[in-house]
Formats: sequence, structure tokens, C-alpha cells
Amino acid sequence: MGYFLRKKIEKHFRRRSESQYTVADKILLMYFGGELLPLLRQYGFKNIEIFPDFYTIDNLELQVSFLYSEISCGIGFMDDIIWVTLLTPNDPWDADDTVEMEYPENFDLKTFFDDVLLKIKDMCAVI
Repeated sequence: MGYFLRKKIEKHFRRRSESQYTVADKILLMYFGGELLPLLRQYGFKNIEIFPDFYTIDNLELQVSFLYSEISCGIGFMDDIIWVTLLTPNDPWDADDTVEMEYPENFDLKTFFDDVLLKIKDMCAVI
């Protein structure tokens, strides 16, 4: 992580009290603390890339992309929603490939990735 991005993240967290942290904030803290990448590797995901981005001064999006088998996955953790895109090989991206959802009550990141992996495995069975 670059110096300027690290400073931007630190500034972001100084502006909020812990009680104001969103789900995306907590996931960003996992990334910042080195916990997110090992979690993703536990699932067998490859070519993992993580991109924190601030689309406004106070709002962030943490994008995660990876491959599993032949399926390409992109996930965006935003303050109020998650978006997920799953693509098979040679499948051009289409807006219908992306699903947006609000965070469920008591969101659990491990359960979320368990569900993503099941969906990917279902797609692999069809290919």
C-alpha cells in the first residue's frame, strides 16, 4: 500500500468514531491490518487484488477481485451496499452480471465469502 493511500485511510478513520464504522470500514481495517488477504487465500482464490478507493471524502469503496477456477469475481464493499460480479471465461461484462445488495443484518464476512464460493462452484459445474 502506498504512502498517500495509507495517509488517506488513516485520515478517514480519524474522522469517525468506532461506533460510526460501517461494514466497509471494518473490512478496510481488516485489509489495513493484513487480515483480509489471508482470509481470501483460505478459499483458494488466486490473482487477488484489493483496491481501496474513496469516492467522496467520507465514503469509501473497497474493491476485491480474484479468480477461482475459470471464474473471475469482482466485489465492491461500499458504505451501504455490496456489489458482486461473476464472469465466466470469454464472457464480456454486462450490467446484468452485477448484483447489488444491502448488507444483511449481522453481516459476517466469512459467511459472505462462503456464499460467493458456492455460487462460483455452481457456475463451474455448468461450464
